[in-house]
Amino acid sequence: MARMDAAWHGHKGHVKPDNEDQAVVLVPEELGCAAWLLVVADGLGGGGGGRASEITADYLRSDAPALLADAAGHGFDALAEALSTLMQGANTAIWSEVRSGEGPGRMATTCTAAVVSGADAAIAHVGDSRAYLVRGHEAQLLTADHALMEEMEIPEERVRRRSDPAPYHSVLTRALGRAPVVEIDQVRVALADGDALVLCSDGLSAMLSDRRIGKLVAASHSPETACQRLVNLALRRGGYDNVTVAALTMGERGGDDEVGADEAEITPPRRPEPPRGLAARLIRRITGRR
Repeated sequence: MARMDAAWHGHKGHVKPDNEDQAVVLVPEELGCAAWLLVVADGLGGGGGGRASEITADYLRSDAPALLADAAGHGFDALAEALSTLMQGANTAIWSEVRSGEGPGRMATTCTAAVVSGADAAIAHVGDSRAYLVRGHEAQLLTADHALMEEMEIPEERVRRRSDPAPYHSVLTRALGRAPVVEIDQVRVALADGDALVLCSDGLSAMLSDRRIGKLVAASHSPETACQRLVNLALRRGGYDNVTVAALTMGERGGDDEVGADEAEITPPRRPEPPRGLAARLIRRITGRR
């Protein structure tokens, strides 16, 4: 079996006061089976999003080992189904806390998770955090954003211009914690020697093109360096949101692990917030957009 390695890196960014992102990376020794688990959750601000992503990460850390270890004995299809069951369980945990009145009255989070066993990877996905397959220098997007921007077919390049005041750029149509049951997208992919699987919050994908993501990952020998380079570049380009990346690499890789001076984290001048109209305020209040 090809050698695997995984890591994650995150930063609250240069604008937001709190980090509402969460990441989980569990290795086979922690899961008790020959599988790896990667998770990125991005809480929706303005409605207890940080608490929602925290519940998600805690739930998956605590419940994934037993459920995945049991499923691993029944083949990869069972592992993939167990991943979706875990995500549904995280949704229930958030919804239960909302209904109990113990936490914020409204909270939700994205969640993109991957379970990898051998050369097989299964992804469960809700929201606009993303999963990419990096093969060679190319990053292939594996997930579809559950966002109003996607449904309205708004060009993604417009979203990357963070001065754009359009309120729909981060309005999600699906997230954990908004209803008792959530619809979960499932994706399967076969990994090859030299591939990397990358999960990220939109603090990365809103700042870097798919092409740039592929090039930076390909230039990195280890997942630790790949995650660090990706996060640092998002920060250099403004860091207007929390940014979190988790990556798993398979087999022998090229690249290097030395982060150059032009790749190190910097603190850019803060860009003024774009003007917010009445429509934008109403949408934020209704949807809990970030």
